[in-house]
Amino acid sequence: MSHDGSWILRSNGQERYFYTRWGALSFDRDLLQGFESLAAFVPLLEELPKPFLDTWLEGLVVIDADAKRLLYWASQFAEGRPLSVSLFESMITARWPGWTTSWLLAPALEIVEALPHLAPYARGALEPPEPYPVDQFARDQDQPWEEARGREDWADFRGSVGARESAECLTHHTWVVLDDRSVLIDDGWNCSSLLRSGPPAVDVIRARPDALEPPWGHLLDSCYRIDTEHRRIDWWISRPVWVRNPLVAVAERWPGWSFRPLRAGPPQLAKEMGLDPRALVRREGIEATLETVERVLGHRSTGADLLATALRTITVAPGERVSVVPPGPGDDGPEEMDVDLRQLAEHILAEERFQPLEEPTTDG
Repeated sequence: MSHDGSWILRSNGQERYFYTRWGALSFDRDLLQGFESLAAFVPLLEELPKPFLDTWLEGLVVIDADAKRLLYWASQFAEGRPLSVSLFESMITARWPGWTTSWLLAPALEIVEALPHLAPYARGALEPPEPYPVDQFARDQDQPWEEARGREDWADFRGSVGARESAECLTHHTWVVLDDRSVLIDDGWNCSSLLRSGPPAVDVIRARPDALEPPWGHLLDSCYRIDTEHRRIDWWISRPVWVRNPLVAVAERWPGWSFRPLRAGPPQLAKEMGLDPRALVRREGIEATLETVERVLGHRSTGADLLATALRTITVAPGERVSVVPPGPGDDGPEEMDVDLRQLAEHILAEERFQPLEEPTTDG
């Protein structure tokens, strides 16, 4: 039980590796400190002789001071929804001026592509996922998407810890543009059952009814554009997984097809389809995103906090023993944030691209 994170610092042609047992859960907040703060903080963590890229990794950051390039991934970033992601990436850009920043959508694949010498250490993460049966993919489309959100056993999850647990990852709403049609499907959260099912999934999607209007972007977890004539899929997944990412074996699942990441997610797909990306924005999505900033990014839970929360949920049977590994160095994180995150978020959300188109009103 941990939230393992890995930091890689590159400077003056040298590469150093650092590890945090609980820190990955706060990578989003820590990155908003900016380069100077992290350059002082990360060396306080446990230094390793080789990169920690094991299969249970939950966060990875590469800070390349020589190239002024920031690569980052974590399993819990900003709740994963498109509006939160767009806002967070804009906040990162504001806090890292002059740097090239990139959220890794297929983290193990992309980190090995960027730094090929790391491939031997990421071998376990590059194992392909199991194929997803197309008949199960078809049955998924008939499930009530919101049923899990009403489960009473999640009712008590609140605050900065609960906001980052499975309670907010129980459904996966997906927008698909199939040739010239727009449909909504359930893609299976974090695993892209579409990409794992292969070409037969196209017929399942083709049988879905048309979406009557653009989907509400703040509710989407992934999106695809499937061009059957040119055998190409453009894709975006909100919560990229480290282990058995569907992109690892996608060439084998879809022989003869090509794949292109939609780095900007649903807004990019909307723009390429000739739609105004603001058609995906709803006022309630902006309000929910600001709540995310306050709840998730506004408070950094230390490893000790998380460990204490986890221990309270453990029931020990007679004769059983529990072994506890305490948080390591640097557990408290960087120094206190020197910027008002909500103010920064509100400034960015005031930009035209985040303004919803005129929404229908009810008179009287």
